Amino acid sequence: RFGGDHTVGNLLVVANELCYAIYFVLLRPLLAKYPPLVLTAWVFLLSAWSIPFLAGPDAPLLPETVPNDAWVALGYIVIFPTVFTYLLNSFALVRVSASTAASFIFLQPMITVVGALWWLGEGLPEHFALSTLLTFGGVWVVARRPVARPLAPAAAKS
Repeated sequence: RFGGDHTVGNLLVVANELCYAIYFVLLRPLLAKYPPLVLTAWVFLLSAWSIPFLAGPDAPLLPETVPNDAWVALGYIVIFPTVFTYLLNSFALVRVSASTAASFIFLQPMITVVGALWWLGEGLPEHFALSTLLTFGGVWVVARRPVARPLAPAAAKS
């Protein structure tokens, strides 16, 4: 929804997309010099300074009692949807343009919904079919190769 209680969240999503687009554009020239694994490691190392700001002022850095399965789930989330995704994006940027690689990021919500349907038994979101169709259409427009057409020479004036 737009407006009301969702305005700040919507603006944060837009800011995230803008930052991610800038990240893709800045990363591409670096991938010509450095391997994707090295760059991914540096991205996470250089962003580690922000971790303490994610907790509240009175929150402990690590909770006192945490079940083992919660630590396993946290490790899974850090490794696969986060580190592995950044690494795959770096590999993709070596092979395709930044706009093509970024457009595939929009497929992640559909993958999440399918996973929630399959593993968690969640219901299908109300506008899933329409949003999926529009998303795949947008990805198709960006990913297809443009047809190279030679420029027609300007008519010579006599």
